[in-house]
Amino acid sequence: SQATITPIVVDSSPEEHVLIRFDNIIGYGTNQIPRGSTITSATLTLRVGSGTNDQSANPVNFHRLLNPWVATDVWAAYGVAPWNSTGGVQADDVDAASTIDATATMATANTAYPVTVTATVQAWANAPSTNYGWVILPTGTDGLRLQSSESTTVSYRPLLSVTFTPPVSQCTT
Repeated sequence: SQATITPIVVDSSPEEHVLIRFDNIIGYGTNQIPRGSTITSATLTLRVGSGTNDQSANPVNFHRLLNPWVATDVWAAYGVAPWNSTGGVQADDVDAASTIDATATMATANTAYPVTVTATVQAWANAPSTNYGWVILPTGTDGLRLQSSESTTVSYRPLLSVTFTPPVSQCTT
């Protein structure tokens, strides 16, 4: 329900999850990573809000989403097929991978935090149709507020930086 606001909240009391994705990053067009590339490094940079208590001492976990989603969906949309029957997004290998892709503690307000996501982007380069982004799940009740793509300051918006080597082209006759 926070698709058009910033900052967005990750918390377990009340339960709030953040979904984030970067569409069409794999392909053969301008500014795309060619399918099958070797990902040398991938970093997701997120900025904590500048308000009092926007930071959190509790880490958050990043899990790869397994289903397509719509930015304007609300909590109730994630308790029906293809999602499992529990509201919200679960790291249960139905909604999101149970394996944690990354963990980050963002303990200072108004600060940008780099999160290493190389393995995830490599998986997407190998199978672009699996790029549904991440769900960011809380590990405690100290809520974290993150700048979103709606931030009026462009440099505060989430940023995915990727270094890669394109696949070797093979000529066939």
